[in-house]
Amino acid sequence: MEFDLVPGDALYGGGLYLPGESAPELLAAFGRSTATAPDELSLSVAFITFPDIDPVPAPLRGRFVAHLRVTYVGSPAAAERLIAPLRAVATPLLDTVRPLPIVEFGTIHGDPTRPQPVSCGGAVLPRWDDAALAVLLAEIGRSTPHMLELRHLGGALARPPAVADAVGHRDAGFTVFTSAYPGPAFEAAAAAQTAMYERLLPWSGGRSLYNFTARPDGRPADARGAFDEPTLARLRSVKAAYDPQNLFRYNVSL
Repeated sequence: MEFDLVPGDALYGGGLYLPGESAPELLAAFGRSTATAPDELSLSVAFITFPDIDPVPAPLRGRFVAHLRVTYVGSPAAAERLIAPLRAVATPLLDTVRPLPIVEFGTIHGDPTRPQPVSCGGAVLPRWDDAALAVLLAEIGRSTPHMLELRHLGGALARPPAVADAVGHRDAGFTVFTSAYPGPAFEAAAAAQTAMYERLLPWSGGRSLYNFTARPDGRPADARGAFDEPTLARLRSVKAAYDPQNLFRYNVSL
């Protein structure tokens, strides 16, 4: 295997935690910003109701929050000009956007660092579509039992690779991801996610990025929605040649 390295010693990024009630205005601004975003800017937004517990920062405890995730490879001033329309949506409850050394890149999303069981799912959206966004807006709220993230794709990912690979859906504009953690609403979260992805089918076509391919109900997922047919056939032939006993099976089945 060969790896290419790129400079990555510093990054401007972090999170803007806005009131979740600003979701309609924030998503509208998100759509406008991503439509003209340069390659250097990556954005995603997650909607979640944080538990009222000590590990959660005090301004967010028990709050329904829109967590706008920002990364920019370039100057802070240029980044701030690009995200100014997003900042203008609402006064942040918490603002962690700042120059980041490489050891702090993982703080942008603030995801749990220990393995744990989750109920999760994913889907790709080919482009910005107000009707599809209406499905997402109808799903999120203070009582929603799962997190919902909308992540902007495009940029270098959308261009043909220099070396042939097996990355699926390079042409997708956005990916939707949902996740819930074990607790009293765990079963309800699985049902809610499954129903939402069914409502998104007219736009997603049942497709997803491989890393976000999962079934919220915990049943085995397969990779048919993550690749086109020629790529999937090639991956299956490699699997059959190098792992005929299916030892590497704790992933999305090919």
